Amino acid sequence: MAERRRGEKLNNAILTVSWELLQQVGYQNVTISEVAKQAKTNKNVLYRRWRNKAELIFAAIQQHVPEVKMETPNTGSLQGDLKELLGRFIPVLDTAPEGTWNRLLPELLLNFTANVDVSELIFRMNEANFITTEVNNCLANARGRGEAIKTHITTDQQSLPVLLLLNKIFLTGAVTQAQIDEIVDSILLPIYATDVNDHKQLR
Repeated sequence: MAERRRGEKLNNAILTVSWELLQQVGYQNVTISEVAKQAKTNKNVLYRRWRNKAELIFAAIQQHVPEVKMETPNTGSLQGDLKELLGRFIPVLDTAPEGTWNRLLPELLLNFTANVDVSELIFRMNEANFITTEVNNCLANARGRGEAIKTHITTDQQSLPVLLLLNKIFLTGAVTQAQIDEIVDSILLPIYATDVNDHKQLR
């Protein structure tokens, strides 16, 4: 007689199968039915824990993403600090197979309000999110070093780095260090620096 799994043991079995299927066939081809079959359970069990495929796969990915450094970057320049800060998310995005995030995130966003984990994800995308907080810390440190940074930077400008990062993720499902470098050099520094000449000095 097969062992009857419950609680965390059953959850882990389902998430393991979900992760393996994601690696094997990609997000678009994963189905709740196949996860249930390979996890030796039924679809109702999955739907009692996760409302849809997106929430299930998001939970599976969460078990494998590397920890993001929480300390404020301190490279010696605003340019370097912003590049390091945004670059910390590359390994997180690289955890899932190519093409996962630009399909997964829109589905999560459609029904995030009833899911605590996804709600937290959305909270981190608004003005109180980790990236925006750290951008403000980077700007303060740059001023403290004597870099030519604007005195008044609007809330929208402070939130711009995370919005640009999300835009890349939604469009392509990934982001590279070269893309981050371009965002910092061509968009963010001209906005945060006091003038074009100061921006060139920062580069």
